[in-house]
Amino acid sequence: MALRVRHLILLVSALFILCGASLTAQPPATDTALVFTVYAPIDSPLWEQLYFLPAGKPPVKLAFLPNSRSVPIKLTGGPKPLVFGVERIDPETRQKTYVPVAETAWPEAAAKALVIFSTAAGTGPQVQLVAVDDGLKAFPLRSVRFFNATGVPLLVKVASFEGEVAPGISPARPYSVVSDNPLQVGTFPLGIAINDPQAGGRLLYQGSGEAWPFARSLIVMVPPRPGSTDLELRILVDTPRIPRQPTTESTN
Repeated sequence: MALRVRHLILLVSALFILCGASLTAQPPATDTALVFTVYAPIDSPLWEQLYFLPAGKPPVKLAFLPNSRSVPIKLTGGPKPLVFGVERIDPETRQKTYVPVAETAWPEAAAKALVIFSTAAGTGPQVQLVAVDDGLKAFPLRSVRFFNATGVPLLVKVASFEGEVAPGISPARPYSVVSDNPLQVGTFPLGIAINDPQAGGRLLYQGSGEAWPFARSLIVMVPPRPGSTDLELRILVDTPRIPRQPTTESTN
């Protein structure tokens, strides 16, 4: 099977890293507020119609970005299911109303979540979604995580890890860096294969990823588009904001 890789990478500049935060060799993995972002690896007209529907609060229009996570959306009142819907006009009152179309649970013990959207065929386009823990404890800097949206297990080699990635989200796999200097970017090996029951193992991709010292990479594997046999990848390189640590002032 041929593999066409579309690298969609969000790279926060080294100037932002150097000036926007005081980073050490191993930044603290600290999460604070409850927030979530949204991402859709495959384009759909549905994404332009979706709203987040927080209970008792005004709807929030979703703004999907093609190359990265969306702007964070705050979740108030503690962890709760995330409900999304579309805007409709009531035929009798001619007033706007919002109809829920999809819901997902907040990931357990998470302070930050990433909601990944997709569609499924049916009587009409159906919204499918899953929320995963996107905090620094579950997904630390200097690591790679896979989201397998193909529906079948895949074999991967990333950094020092070799093994199977089941459908859904994988654990984070650490990679080594060449330096703590954000201007010096190394690489890590990256390979993807499938175990075909008839043809045996088949290599789908062999190459490398970028080992950013103060970033993390989410690799989304999606099935071929209709009429194509090309598996597609989306690689999102993310540099989270690292909260400043309180300093102790001397009283002398």
